[in-house]
Amino acid sequence: MNTVAVLYVGDLVRMRRFYEVCFGWQVVDEGNRYCGMRSRAGLVTLVETADARVEISPSPRRLATAIKLVVEVDSIDDAAKAVAESGGRIDSADRPWMFRGTAHLDVIDPEGNVVQLVQSAP
Repeated sequence: MNTVAVLYVGDLVRMRRFYEVCFGWQVVDEGNRYCGMRSRAGLVTLVETADARVEISPSPRRLATAIKLVVEVDSIDDAAKAVAESGGRIDSADRPWMFRGTAHLDVIDPEGNVVQLVQSAP
């Protein structure tokens, strides 16, 4: 299995649950302060670190980062609803857009990380 990303998180339990519920990722291994989760693309590892802890709720959108997770979903509408119900959010100005034959929408996970949802056009 290819590793596709490592995401540093402040609350491993909350973030693990968020990615399980919203995107169906399954835990494949775990240890002290980390868990590996299988996504469609490969292995995403969540690593808990105090540096990523966010004390503000809702967490502010992280703008000072050089990377964004991209998650392929069957339905942007269904995934966006799951995000909102699981502690994440969609900025009010964000709307799905088309690019390279796929629909895209940025959402924000509970810790402020921007995650781009991608749905292939029917």
